[in-house]
Amino acid sequence: MQLVIQIQPDVCIAMKHFSTRYLPLLAAAAFALVSVSAQAFEIDYSVHSSTYQVNGSESATGLIAAFDASAPFICDGVSMSGFTNVSSNALCGGGSSNLAYRLDVSFTLGESQDISFRAGMDWGKGGGVIADDNLVYLTTDNIWWSYNWSNSDVFTVEDTFDVGSHTLTWIGFEDCCNGMSSIQFKVGAGEWEDLNATNFSAYEGTPSVPVPPALALMLPALGLLRRYR
Repeated sequence: MQLVIQIQPDVCIAMKHFSTRYLPLLAAAAFALVSVSAQAFEIDYSVHSSTYQVNGSESATGLIAAFDASAPFICDGVSMSGFTNVSSNALCGGGSSNLAYRLDVSFTLGESQDISFRAGMDWGKGGGVIADDNLVYLTTDNIWWSYNWSNSDVFTVEDTFDVGSHTLTWIGFEDCCNGMSSIQFKVGAGEWEDLNATNFSAYEGTPSVPVPPALALMLPALGLLRRYR
């Protein structure tokens, strides 16, 4: 016995109207769900006037609040491609004393990586590092690296960073005299590299996202509807 299925003309018309009106919207929704754009490597640098002294009891939010409370702003959210021998005075002005610095480094990983960051800073009144909202380093000491990666004031933070987007924030306070600062990184047991977009690009990627089951069931239907456009 042969089974014959007939689609009435009015059903065809309805399916055609549905396809014409809603197929582009459904296709756009499907594309949004199955694709994730990688957050490009980005550095944002801000400098304020401040006389704050780190006291050692700050949390991540407390350290950020201390920076935000400092005023006036000298520069705010300056976009940079790297952080090597940066002088805030040369970049933003504001002189060489009573300053607060904030550096935000954002990136996206396509696979989990063990990454270390080492910083050569001039933080006369201490500072700290926040990784994905967690305080991972805090010092009340007078930090000055003297442009020497072997100096005892060079400090390192390291962690296993999972697939996805991450942000590290360095916040420091300076009384005098605003020396140049640098940050380097290394992945696993690799060599230290200057922190910049070019060097870091080898480790960035786009996380893969599984197709939700409901969407997977919809995709064949979307293909069928195309026949009635």
